Amino acid sequence: MTKFQMNPEVWAIGILRVAAMFSFAYASSTFAKDSSVNFRSVDVKSIEEAIADASAEDLRKIEIKIARLMQENPADLSANYLMSTLLLKMFTLDPGSYSLIRQSTELAAQTYDLDQKSDLAITALANILEATGENDRGLSLLSDAAKRGVTLGWRASLAKARLIFNGKNADAVLGILNETLADADASTELIAPTLISAILSRYDGEQQINELRRWAKRRDCFHLELALANSLALNSHYDDAMAVYKRILAVKPDSTEALMSQGIISLRHLKQIDLAIQKFKLAAISAKYPSEKTAAQTHLALALIGQKRDFAAANKASVAAISGASDQEGVLFAILAAYRKNADTQFTMSLLEELEKDVPGLHLAHAMKGEILSEKLGRYSDATRSFTDAITLEPGRSEYYNGRGLAWMGIGNLNNALTDFENAAATNPDDASARYNVACAQARLGQKEDAMASLIKALEMDARLRSNARVDQDLMALRGDPAFKALMDENAKQVRVAH
Repeated sequence: MTKFQMNPEVWAIGILRVAAMFSFAYASSTFAKDSSVNFRSVDVKSIEEAIADASAEDLRKIEIKIARLMQENPADLSANYLMSTLLLKMFTLDPGSYSLIRQSTELAAQTYDLDQKSDLAITALANILEATGENDRGLSLLSDAAKRGVTLGWRASLAKARLIFNGKNADAVLGILNETLADADASTELIAPTLISAILSRYDGEQQINELRRWAKRRDCFHLELALANSLALNSHYDDAMAVYKRILAVKPDSTEALMSQGIISLRHLKQIDLAIQKFKLAAISAKYPSEKTAAQTHLALALIGQKRDFAAANKASVAAISGASDQEGVLFAILAAYRKNADTQFTMSLLEELEKDVPGLHLAHAMKGEILSEKLGRYSDATRSFTDAITLEPGRSEYYNGRGLAWMGIGNLNNALTDFENAAATNPDDASARYNVACAQARLGQKEDAMASLIKALEMDARLRSNARVDQDLMALRGDPAFKALMDENAKQVRVAH
């Protein structure tokens, strides 16, 4: 019998919408720490930087504030530009929301209609064209604007750098950005992502570190410092990387990426597990995006499991990581692998039981519990119930039927076992293990001809099962059959069973 095995397998806001939002109490945004700050007093660049660094929740807060400006003055050029920029950022976070790119485009066009010689208007349109893959049209737009005498500032230069960047022309991009940063008013934080991408595509190893360090010295910039620290870590300069991350956190203590990176270095390379746990906890608290929070909680869970001291805390972190993950099965597989390496069966079972309670729709947890009950603890009746729960939640997984069939075999209920193995084979006709298990159940039920036919089919699908078949006690009834002996000979011609 083969074991149970899992397969790892434009208008920005309408007046009604704005009116509805006015009844809410708004928290302060990243660029206005005090909610009493007059939004009009904030310069466009600060708001752009806030948009670029904002989570989805922060974007909604900023959206409300910009919408208020637009309601007060629909012809406000800066407000139209900022709303177009914000909606474009929302679209990058949720590319399936085509209404966002449509609304952003319409606002960019409206900005252009308000002032066709405005650097903001030209940049808004260029950004839309870059986001929609129309880079040549974007470059033509910038070229035509220059010919018309439009004074293009650092935003348009940044747009041009992004429009021409294809990973192979980093030197040209770096040249444009070098001139862009010569403008004292230019935002290094907005320019940095394109600058960093060009540097990473152009340089490797120590050259990459030196280039990032050179640009970072030119202007203070969080993103450049972070890229430098990451490059140091990737090139095994762990102490230097930790020092740069520490410098970053002194200024921005809630930097999830810096905290996560410090935790990973501490865990994997410096072997400072307690420090790693501390950093992952802080990262989970500071995370703005769901994916960041899940990553921090997953690393925290793995570190706690490796620590082998506090499995209650490890369970708590594991449940939090799995429940919030977009790929719950992938996170569960990683965490269970760590449990199997570092914990006993009792702790693994306690995690799966907590998942049954807190993440009730996670069919994989029920199946993995069934596997442990069946193969580790010999509690076959309990195992059949766990696999039944898994099958109820996800009837399309052949391995779940296989697992329950094995549990039925443990009890001695061969008819139920055969039914489940046949269901597994029907659910996934390419599952050789299911077909092999059908042969085993048929052999034990005395259905020798059917068993031979099923076994031949299984070996045609996966010849490696032959080594199982030679010693499998479930196939004892077939051992005296010349056809079985011939089938076990790897050099024998294909054996067929007459019906």
